[in-house]
Amino acid sequence: SSCDAFTGLGVILCGGFGKPQRGKEMAKVAELILAKPGMKRMTSRSVFVCEGLISHWTKPLRETLEPLLEAYKVGLECGDGQSAGICQSLHVTHSFYCGLPLEGNFAAEIVAPVVGLQNDAKTVESSTVVQTQQDLDIHVIYLLGSKRLRGKEVLPEEQNFDDILEVANKTGNQTLCGYIYAGHMELKVIFGEWEDATNIAIKAGDVRAALVATYTSIRFTFLRALIYIKAAQSQPTGTNELLGRMICSADRYKWKRKALKEMKLIQKWVRRGNVNLVHSLHLLEAELAVLDGNASRKAEESYKSAIAIASKNGFLQDQALSHELASLYFEGRGDDSRRDHHMEHAIQCYSAWGAMAKVAQLNTRRASQTEMDR
Repeated sequence: SSCDAFTGLGVILCGGFGKPQRGKEMAKVAELILAKPGMKRMTSRSVFVCEGLISHWTKPLRETLEPLLEAYKVGLECGDGQSAGICQSLHVTHSFYCGLPLEGNFAAEIVAPVVGLQNDAKTVESSTVVQTQQDLDIHVIYLLGSKRLRGKEVLPEEQNFDDILEVANKTGNQTLCGYIYAGHMELKVIFGEWEDATNIAIKAGDVRAALVATYTSIRFTFLRALIYIKAAQSQPTGTNELLGRMICSADRYKWKRKALKEMKLIQKWVRRGNVNLVHSLHLLEAELAVLDGNASRKAEESYKSAIAIASKNGFLQDQALSHELASLYFEGRGDDSRRDHHMEHAIQCYSAWGAMAKVAQLNTRRASQTEMDR
């Protein structure tokens, strides 16, 4: 249909050619077509493309949630279970990434569709059931992440990341592999398990072709950049007394070069209007300044900007992460006052998000710091 043609072109413009403003124009044309009488049956399919693959490049991620949820309901009403399932999967991933509280509404939204779609699958053709199973697996990925963050036990009979990855590899489902790696990397970053995060990033490779134009592909880019910077920071350095300057190991340079490649993409997306990555770019710039041993002013200003913009745009988990990394930075500089200030705010943000396992981790670290300060 003409709707499919315009939305398909929009996806290519956003994810392929890096022209999100042109992609947005194509989505607007599709919306005008949908407004015509008799087009309700196309709503769910068009909305999952517009809101899941186009809109997030230029508008706040939270603004995609209501349209995706409404399109999910319309898809079920019209018998389009496949599109409804994709809308709900996108709603789940966007809810997680935009920082909605893990407790309460988010947990309910992530569990209810799993039950609902299992029933819906019985009423749709076999080709749709395959797609629906992928949607279910994506829900499970974010449910696993939510449970670990909240400190809830994953039961032995429940699937884990490795179980889903094994199935995805056996079936050659690269899209599902991409969601698994992105979700697993997210957890490793949040819990500061940087060596594990690096290993997963290496194993994953570049899965963005399978996640084309999704917000998950953008998040994957940010995670890779941050992980690579942390890998570079972990490498040894020395000082050449003759030259009077710091020298870096080959590995440190290798990881920095990888990080800069990812940051270049993010900088381009921000220049072209991606409002969801501004705070992430500031955080990467702060960590890069720490890596380079730059004057403290650059790092401090970048941390401050990352925190302020994440707070303004509602990215609660990224606000928490920025506070935590800022706390570690000030600890390294021996500034106990600002270390404690940012640690306290990190705990508050993670607590508001519902990540109580992370709060427990930071409380343990804070108790250890207090003991050492005595």
